[in-house]
Amino acid sequence: MDNDYQSLEKIKSTIDRFSYTKDETEVLKNEMKELFKSDENFDPLEQNMFLGLKNILS
Repeated sequence: MDNDYQSLEKIKSTIDRFSYTKDETEVLKNEMKELFKSDENFDPLEQNMFLGLKNILS
């Protein structure tokens, strides 16, 4: 199992490797936000995780 740093590096390298455009990462961010809100309980842990992922994808 990866630690947090390794997981973040994998996300960054995948974005670079597949050359995702800004529009594609915006779609992904919107889909992630919808997923986090899908249970109608967007708790602080989920909000923090979303902000971190959003920053990585920006």
